[in-house]
Amino acid sequence: MMKLICVALVAMLSLTHALVKEEIQAKEYLENLNKELARRTNIETEASWAYGSNVNEENEKRKNEVSAELAKFMKEVSVDIQKFNWRSYQNEDIKRQFKSLSKLGYAALPEADYAEFLEAVSSMESNFAKVKVCDYKDNTKCDLSLEPEIEEVITKSRDPEELKHYWVQFYAKAGTAVRPQFERYVELNTKAAKLNNFTSGAEVWLDEYEDETFEKQLEDIFAEIRPLYEQVHGYVRYRLRKHYGDAVVPEKGPLPMHLLGNMWAQKWSAIADLVSPFPDKPIVDVTAEMPPVVRTEKDFDAPAKYHISADVEYLRYLVSFIIQFQFYKSACIKAGQYDPKNPALPLDNCDIYGSAEAGAAFHNMLSLGASKPWPDALEAFNGERIMSGKAIAEYFEPLRVWLEAENIKNNVHIGWTASDKCVSD
Repeated sequence: MMKLICVALVAMLSLTHALVKEEIQAKEYLENLNKELARRTNIETEASWAYGSNVNEENEKRKNEVSAELAKFMKEVSVDIQKFNWRSYQNEDIKRQFKSLSKLGYAALPEADYAEFLEAVSSMESNFAKVKVCDYKDNTKCDLSLEPEIEEVITKSRDPEELKHYWVQFYAKAGTAVRPQFERYVELNTKAAKLNNFTSGAEVWLDEYEDETFEKQLEDIFAEIRPLYEQVHGYVRYRLRKHYGDAVVPEKGPLPMHLLGNMWAQKWSAIADLVSPFPDKPIVDVTAEMPPVVRTEKDFDAPAKYHISADVEYLRYLVSFIIQFQFYKSACIKAGQYDPKNPALPLDNCDIYGSAEAGAAFHNMLSLGASKPWPDALEAFNGERIMSGKAIAEYFEPLRVWLEAENIKNNVHIGWTASDKCVSD
């Protein structure tokens, strides 16, 4: 019996020794591979930049060729890493790198499908970049681009019919026009996801956040910031109704997109002159210091947003806007500029400029780069491992209180009813 135990122990020690030796070899392999990937990724980035900044057939061909070459290389890597028993390694960083390399993304597609995928995305990108619309007052002049002509009108015009004209024209040409390409893109996106053992492209993108509770965190964030948003929404709709009238802005419906000073209604700063509570005060410019017509199944608005046409995951922007307030709150505490128990040191009046403590915290967190999952970086900075909307809600709490009182005073409806319109008729 003792002899069998000794044999088993020797075998286990030999296996452990072999695994440790392999893990050392794996680390060296990754170091060399990362250098090669950095070189190839840089080439791909330069090709993408050349195409994005100068859309033409030559640059498109070069971009697609480089992407296809990188995809082929990643397939070779995926075969190569199978010789490593990386799931049994002790070093979590090494395991994480191998796990990332094991997911091929779009490179998992057969060569012909991958080429078609690149063509679909390039076609949508090219269409977005080349959209031209006709002038509102001169329908024979049809050479107006998104930048600068259309954006200037959307930002500065206060004529609802002019704004509707450009909104409808742009969405028809940037969105509906590429519906076939987008549908094929979705098919290939889903096929690639399944080849990577996911059910959908959305699941692939969510997996990149390396947190099984990520969707639940998003739901919690929406619940935490909704009280603030509802008050802002109601107040802005009320002020727009005062300016444009009931025929243009509904009392209880959604905000008409074309009136918000941005083609995608994602920033409302351009209409500050209409919604400012102090209209007689000049709008502070810190630059020097830093639902129009009914939409049906025939319309297709999604690709009219560049990130959709270019296959860019968009949750990153929500994440960045939310966690920046978490970082800010923690930095304010470290700088001694904010104390939740001291009314004289409110969060919305904090200034971390010149704080060595806050600077050191940012340095330590940012120095991690992508070497750790984002919850680790967040925890290193402020001791939290989940996203939260509480910090942004607290920062804007004085505004929410003011808006609520103002909305009650003006009998403003809070919330919105369903609508099939993006802009009023």
